[in-house]
Amino acid sequence: MAIKIHVHQNGNSVGEKGGKWYGYAKCETMIGASDLARILCTHGLALSEGTVIGVIRDLANVIRQQMMEGVAVKIDNLAIFKYTVESRGIDDLRDFSVETAVKRVTFCAQPTGATISSRLTEAVQVELSAKAQKAIRNLLADSEM
Repeated sequence: MAIKIHVHQNGNSVGEKGGKWYGYAKCETMIGASDLARILCTHGLALSEGTVIGVIRDLANVIRQQMMEGVAVKIDNLAIFKYTVESRGIDDLRDFSVETAVKRVTFCAQPTGATISSRLTEAVQVELSAKAQKAIRNLLADSEM
């Protein structure tokens, strides 16, 4: 299975990126804990599907709790899960406070091991989506007329 690449055109008419076409990955489907548990059980896991669902849900809760305490959680070959903040720039340090500087807390999953971008680029198959292929074919056909 490959990651499907869709295309869009930058709508800006000015600047270096204006009018250029860009590819983006779009997930076609999403699976939940039950689906993930079912898949894990087909890999020879010696646990019931219900037990695996419970472990996945508990794991999500524990990771969230640890992150809320300021602890980063690393799952090898997947990611380091942590919270980060978006902050406003404050001119004078004496005026700095959490209330004035922190705009929002965001979730961050930083890839590790096999999921690091350079390794993914080498390992993952990428292809144009059917919709992108059709758009390109139509454009080429129109330009031949």
